[in-house]
Amino acid sequence: MANGVKEYCYIALHSCGGWQGLAVDSPEQKKDNAKHLARWIRAGLTIERWTIEKVRQDAVSCKCLKKPQQKELPEADGSPDVR
Repeated sequence: MANGVKEYCYIALHSCGGWQGLAVDSPEQKKDNAKHLARWIRAGLTIERWTIEKVRQDAVSCKCLKKPQQKELPEADGSPDVR
C-alpha cells in the first residue's frame, strides 16, 4: 500500500486455481498489460484483478504445467548420452 492507496494487479489463473501470470495495474503499464491480458485470454486463463496484498497472501503458482523436456543428444558413436 503506497501512501494509503491500495495497489492492484491482474492475475491470470489456470483452471486448477494456480496463477500463471501477474501484471501490476498502473498507468505506465497500460499498453503492456493489454498485451499480457490478451495473450492470457487467448490461452484460456481466467483474469482477475486483485490487490497486491491479496496476491502476496493467497496466490499459489500453477503446478500443472510441465517443464520443457530436454532432448537427449546422441554421442558421436550414435549411443544416447546418459550423463
